[in-house]
Amino acid sequence: KATVSVLYWLADYQMPKASDFPDVDKKQYQTLYPQYIDAALTVSGGRRVGKEIAIQNPTSLEMYQVADKLGVPVVFEPAKCYARQSIAKRGRVKCLIKTPADVHRIKKSEFDTEDRALVVPGITKKELLKKMCELIPTLPSRQKKEEAPAIVTTGGDKKKKKK
Repeated sequence: KATVSVLYWLADYQMPKASDFPDVDKKQYQTLYPQYIDAALTVSGGRRVGKEIAIQNPTSLEMYQVADKLGVPVVFEPAKCYARQSIAKRGRVKCLIKTPADVHRIKKSEFDTEDRALVVPGITKKELLKKMCELIPTLPSRQKKEEAPAIVTTGGDKKKKKK
């Protein structure tokens, strides 16, 4: 099953290359793992959105596609793994949600409490996770998975009655 789903998104989407990401200060980026929006996990297992909006088996590539579509600066890291599930390397994405600290304005005093501005207005980390849950099922790779024919079995389950 895994190879079939990989073939679907490879046909539709060109994988980002390491050269696509310039040298960025990754400390300014927020890290998002597919486990944050996985419906199969519990909150203690790493899920960060409600079970009613979480999705089945999200991939880091799908998260990258949605963040890129929303206009959020994003870095794709396929070889990374979530600390709570270090066996499975599902990858991660790093999104620039707030303006970097070095680009931000100069503080006027120690009592100046204004936060850094959002890169994409209205999209916080929590909102981005919710948008991902909303948009990942609409991706072409997910649509093709749903259209795949189901295996049909016939007969074989009937039991003979004793006379």
